[in-house]
Amino acid sequence: MNLREIAAPEAPYWTINREERNVVALLYAALLQGDNVHRFLHEVAPDLPVDRDEVAVYVEYAFLRDLWNVLPPADPRRRDFIVAKLDTADVRALADADPATWNAHFGGISTKYWQSPSRWSVRAFHSTIADDDDFLATCRFSWSFNIKPDLVVHSTTHHAVVIEAKVESAEGSYPAMAAEKRIFDDRRLRRVGQTELQEHLMRELLGIGARHLLLTARGGHDLSWSQAFGCLDLSAMPSWAQRWVDRYCT
Repeated sequence: MNLREIAAPEAPYWTINREERNVVALLYAALLQGDNVHRFLHEVAPDLPVDRDEVAVYVEYAFLRDLWNVLPPADPRRRDFIVAKLDTADVRALADADPATWNAHFGGISTKYWQSPSRWSVRAFHSTIADDDDFLATCRFSWSFNIKPDLVVHSTTHHAVVIEAKVESAEGSYPAMAAEKRIFDDRRLRRVGQTELQEHLMRELLGIGARHLLLTARGGHDLSWSQAFGCLDLSAMPSWAQRWVDRYCT
């Protein structure tokens, strides 16, 4: 006997699916239908400017990572960007450093190019950055290269709605790893919430004016699944997908 026969005989997976990324994928698919993306923007961010030629929708938004990779690995503009935007005492002191010296400071291993901040090690620069404020700023900067907001709707090139979607879980925070949490506890530093980090990513590192929304079952002060799907025309979606969506609109 298999587990399907024991737990949910004859039930299609979509009737019990709890995976947030699948529900985000449903919303993404719906936003690509007809005029739905404009209905959505009007519902959730009516004050944002809209340019129909620049409207676009992204899942697992990794703009910062991909911009970094546009620059050649040994391009000193990588280092110069970090010096300008992070602007802590240690990076100012390293402003003219070669890749080997620079990377070693943050726990990187390359001797030939400036590694992405996504590859920095909190445990490594914990030993090289004594100032707590600088350490926290460095963590936020590094984490920003790893995060990927669930759904981002650009209303123009310079404006967007950023959505962190939850089905059953609550908003997360950083650090997430046990060893890094101990470092934060030893330094008596506060945790950094997902929305706070995404605000830093969009405003400070990408220069995009964004509306940040936490998408949850009940909505709270932000947005509910019922509101998100309720403003859309779902008639072009398959019937099973419409029934799946109905689970989040009741």
